[in-house]
Amino acid sequence: MTDDAIKGREDVESLLNTKVVGYVVDNKNEVDGEGIYVARAPRSPVAEAFRALRTNLEFSAKDTPIKSLIVTSGGPGEGKTTVASNLAAILSHSGKKVILMDADLRQPRGAQIYGCF
Repeated sequence: MTDDAIKGREDVESLLNTKVVGYVVDNKNEVDGEGIYVARAPRSPVAEAFRALRTNLEFSAKDTPIKSLIVTSGGPGEGKTTVASNLAAILSHSGKKVILMDADLRQPRGAQIYGCF
């Protein structure tokens, strides 16, 4: 039996032949709750991981600044909304102008998280 599961950063880098620019630990007990986590716990390890992701994205595109970014995954419940909303918050905290659009046509959660409904 072969194990073809992706278990970590090294597996992703090897499979895609590229570097990972950010890594946020999946800690459901810490991140769960309403609203944007990095605003509720700005000094947490999770918030620091999002700041590191922001910094790595900025440095990876220092010659041509990033104008748009897509957060996607292969299936539901994998953290797209969580990553997008927390990254948007961290980017706005650094003075960037941010527009966040929830384009999940099957299970949109953006309005719920952002407090629109």
